[in-house]
Amino acid sequence: MIAISRQFVMRCVGASLLGLLVAPSAALAQSVVPAHLNGWTLLSNDFSAQDYGDFSYAGAVVGASSLGPFTAFTFDDPDFNGGGAGYANINDTNAPFDQASGLPVEPVDFSFTDAGGVTAFDILNRGSFGGNFNPNEYVIEVLYKTGPNNTAPSFNVMLEQWDGFNQDAGATFGQRQAEQLQWGSFQSGTVPEGGIAEYYNDENNPRDADGFAILRIPMSVAPQFTGQSFLFNNGDTAYAAPGDGTADLDAFEDRVPNGFGQIHLQAPFNSDNQRLEIEVKDIRIVPALRNPTVVARFDAKSGIGLRFGTPFNADNGGGEFVEFDHDNDNDAATPTVLVLETNQVQRFDANGFTNLIINTDDDLNLGGVGMWQDHHYQTFDATTATLNFTAKLTANNTAEFVDVVINELDGQDDAAGAGGEEYKYYIDLSQLNDTSFTTISIPMTNFDERAQSFGTNNDGDMSLEDFNPFYLGLLARQGGGLVGLEIESIQVTVPVAASGDVNQDGAVDGDDFLALQRNFGGGNGRRAVLDAGDADFDGDIDADDLMIWRVQYGAGPGLAASSASRIPEPTAVALALIGCVCLSRRLRHPWRTS
Repeated sequence: MIAISRQFVMRCVGASLLGLLVAPSAALAQSVVPAHLNGWTLLSNDFSAQDYGDFSYAGAVVGASSLGPFTAFTFDDPDFNGGGAGYANINDTNAPFDQASGLPVEPVDFSFTDAGGVTAFDILNRGSFGGNFNPNEYVIEVLYKTGPNNTAPSFNVMLEQWDGFNQDAGATFGQRQAEQLQWGSFQSGTVPEGGIAEYYNDENNPRDADGFAILRIPMSVAPQFTGQSFLFNNGDTAYAAPGDGTADLDAFEDRVPNGFGQIHLQAPFNSDNQRLEIEVKDIRIVPALRNPTVVARFDAKSGIGLRFGTPFNADNGGGEFVEFDHDNDNDAATPTVLVLETNQVQRFDANGFTNLIINTDDDLNLGGVGMWQDHHYQTFDATTATLNFTAKLTANNTAEFVDVVINELDGQDDAAGAGGEEYKYYIDLSQLNDTSFTTISIPMTNFDERAQSFGTNNDGDMSLEDFNPFYLGLLARQGGGLVGLEIESIQVTVPVAASGDVNQDGAVDGDDFLALQRNFGGGNGRRAVLDAGDADFDGDIDADDLMIWRVQYGAGPGLAASSASRIPEPTAVALALIGCVCLSRRLRHPWRTS
């Protein structure tokens, strides 16, 4: 292969230093923060009644930091037991449940069909099974400070993952599988001699405005440990079979999706009495290459963090009486159990993932469904933001409106203006149809119904500036009819400066052109990946991206963001660049004769 050189690039183009601003593209699809752990999730909330809650184990001591419980937490493992702390976004096995006993019906007989035609698959909770993402495209970021008593050189970040359905030999009965995935703080790259303390004290390493070191652990590196999960029933693994030892959080296996169920921080097991004492502002899973136009997104793979009210609640007194032969012996003692209704929220079917499908079964009360967002990860000016709602109606819809809600935090909830607020917008469903998807775009400035957020004791500052959301979801109105929607995505986008620095190394140079040259013509409207060359974040790599690189050549990323000029149409210069690309491809792949 013949590589194109920087000199060749310079012969093709001149340099200019114009800044470009791009609007977000509706075609982008990427979870913003699939999982996170901070003071807000660990200390300041107790949503365990909504399949969401915090936990600690093995003697770990967790407390509020000096920054306040909404911001960070302290972690100490004084007994050197490998203690840990975290939260679960779900706390059940997601198998059918007996409403009378509260216990899961296991194993599940997939050959079962009752007199009304209801199958075992029909009564699975298809709105759950955690969140899904491709770990090869994400990293774990840990924002921490070491404590005065810390002697431990490392820590571990653990994920508990659903992992398929374990079938018996007869291929009719089965149980959920799960596994524990563990990444170490320095399992890739150079390990500092002094471990996490040396990394924290080295001022050359990245840190945030509060002085927390930012340690990045690539999830593309295989976990250093996999094993039996404690995802089920607070550590009781009687209902769970082990997984396959692979971090395949985006897979669909054995009729059900895999997915994230718990995240926790764990002290290392050691025989040297090394004590882990750290202050943690955030542990978050984030895109390795961030798409800055999308600041919040809710779709079928986001995972359901909260569902409440009779329109959405699986525990609403309804259900199906079904018989399950637990031991598969075909005897007369097969119990009859009442299995809960769960299909108000669905995100997969027997063939794989679907869009997010909402079919509420009553309108007796207010109900909601949504996902959690890491409020530390990004702060933006929501006066420039737009919410894009892409959906179509299902046959069950009788509602005229559905409400979109966004909640944000403004401080430590210790005074007025330092709590949280909820922003709401009523979407008129007459704008949608039942045959094709429609995108409704709403400026955040139109979210004019504002109130104090759930989970806080005080109002926020009621300002869209310095916006840091922690929840995005839908509300079904009491008495408003049944909501029937198939949702492709709900996402909040902001305009950002286009970047010719496609490899994100701080300079717009020939290396970036090489990426453009290699990937020109790619994308096809799929998720934008900046380092592949999608400089304007529109999901493809084309003449517009080449033009952005050309006009920013020689600039650092700050200079590129200094102007609000729109992207120009492809010019003769851009066409010349395309010619360069084509020529370089011909150099790499010359014509052959037989």
